[in-house]
Amino acid sequence: NRYRLLETVREYCREKLQQSGEEIMIRTKHFEYFLALTYEANQGLRGRDHIHWMKRLEQEHDNLRAAQEFASTEGSSALAQSGLRLALNLEYFWFLRGYKEEYHVWLEKFLRHPQQPRHTPEYARLLSTIAHWEDDTARAIQFFEESRALAETLDDESLIGEIHLSRASYGWREDVPYEARQHFDQSLACFRRSNDRWQMARALAELGEFAQVRQDDRVVARASFEESLRISRELGDPRGIAFALVHLGDLAIEQNKLDDARLYSTE
Repeated sequence: NRYRLLETVREYCREKLQQSGEEIMIRTKHFEYFLALTYEANQGLRGRDHIHWMKRLEQEHDNLRAAQEFASTEGSSALAQSGLRLALNLEYFWFLRGYKEEYHVWLEKFLRHPQQPRHTPEYARLLSTIAHWEDDTARAIQFFEESRALAETLDDESLIGEIHLSRASYGWREDVPYEARQHFDQSLACFRRSNDRWQMARALAELGEFAQVRQDDRVVARASFEESLRISRELGDPRGIAFALVHLGDLAIEQNKLDDARLYSTE
């Protein structure tokens, strides 16, 4: 439980902080604390503590907004990069909570920040993430290509895999399933080489769904879901486990294997 301030009291406290001459120092410490928190949360959301971290980030949402506002309006290059890192740490949380529009606003702010470093893994991930949610196809493709070229320059195998996976997911909106499948395959190859097992499980789950729905390929779909389930169990990722089980149950129903479907659905 937390104490909450009346807005008038909050405004008075903010005014006194500004008058103290210590506002930048205090807000910097506040930002640094929540940057560290989001890093820990981003790791925790991928495993057994998933529910705990979802609740914690929801509880801290206003603090996270304040931290991002500070980083996106100050002129420091280092702070702009750290602010972008904080926003990217929250991608999975915002996706699961359905905060797509708010997330897009923050990403665009960091994209336009005049002091944002351009030759970094964070910037490559920024371009790819914006592209993933972009309605303008031409802009999305441009950002995907720029982000992949930058990731290849940085020689970051896992990041290249993330960009291919995001591009494959975007392919669901386009009538080019063959091209999307190529990106799925390339993303998996990158994650296997870098041994990024959480991303591997995620890519397998998305490939399974794509193969089932868009390509009518039940063999690839089942194999992908089964491998994703195995990895998710090893990682203790409840959402990954549930996602794979739901789709394996759906495949079992299609094949009239109702006992198998019941087992998958019950778990």
